[in-house]
Amino acid sequence: MENAAINIIRVAEGKDSTLSHLYINRLFACYLLEDSIRVEKVQGLTCIPEGEYGLSLNHGAGMNARYGVKYPHMHRGMIEITEIPNYRLVFIHIGNYHTQTAGCPLTGSYWQRL
Repeated sequence: MENAAINIIRVAEGKDSTLSHLYINRLFACYLLEDSIRVEKVQGLTCIPEGEYGLSLNHGAGMNARYGVKYPHMHRGMIEITEIPNYRLVFIHIGNYHTQTAGCPLTGSYWQRL
């Protein structure tokens, strides 16, 4: 993960959420759901500002226990986006609704056709 170049491209903004594309080493990896873009940060309700950030594996955050149970054979830590000014504990994780983001980009846990 240290050598991966991560890029999040925002493609659509709604009232409560932002849809994005995640690229890893210039290859499309997945769609993301993020919180709304806001000029002033609101804790747990604002997507991270555009920019380049670091990634690390977080082994101590509370989400680790939940993911360890859900994915016992593959979980090795939460992917944390680091070096974001005024933000802490921002993870790339699963979820399908803007109410599940808490400021983190979500990869989706399933799809549904409406």
